[in-house]
Amino acid sequence: MVQDTLLYQLAQAGKAQRVFIATKLREVGLHPGQDSVLMLIKEKGSVCLSDLGLLLAIQPPTVTKMTVRLERAGYILRRSSPQDQRKCMIDLTEKGEEKVAELEELWRRADEEAMQGVSPSARAFLGETLCDLESVLYRRAGRWKAYGKETSRARAPRQHGHGGHAGAVPVSVRESAL
Repeated sequence: MVQDTLLYQLAQAGKAQRVFIATKLREVGLHPGQDSVLMLIKEKGSVCLSDLGLLLAIQPPTVTKMTVRLERAGYILRRSSPQDQRKCMIDLTEKGEEKVAELEELWRRADEEAMQGVSPSARAFLGETLCDLESVLYRRAGRWKAYGKETSRARAPRQHGHGGHAGAVPVSVRESAL
């Protein structure tokens, strides 16, 4: 039965996680996905609008809708690229920087809340396993990990027992230009 497969169970857990985080994001006035946009801009600095969609694996109309809402809220600025006036660049405002700090704290607290009752060794194992699975799934799908040059494991918080490893997850060709 499909419900007995680990990938199905992982998908169900992913849905529950999205519902849980959406509730938390509503508390700070954001819609799901907007947190990822703000945190990516914080990590990368100025980002081209079209690259934002590629890096987050979201469709152009969704990127446009999210960035328009974030700009109206005062979290980002849109401007033309100095190198190519046809490109739209996205930058965080001071208010956006403050919101990212709030989001980092939100995610930290949400992680603590969700992981209550999970032993440190189980957390470490889960973190390692999810990083390995992410890498395998991207490779099997013939896709590149588009979010960053570091592996998820290298970005994972140390207090959860996740350590970096030498094997890097491939990134998109466009990523190397950012």
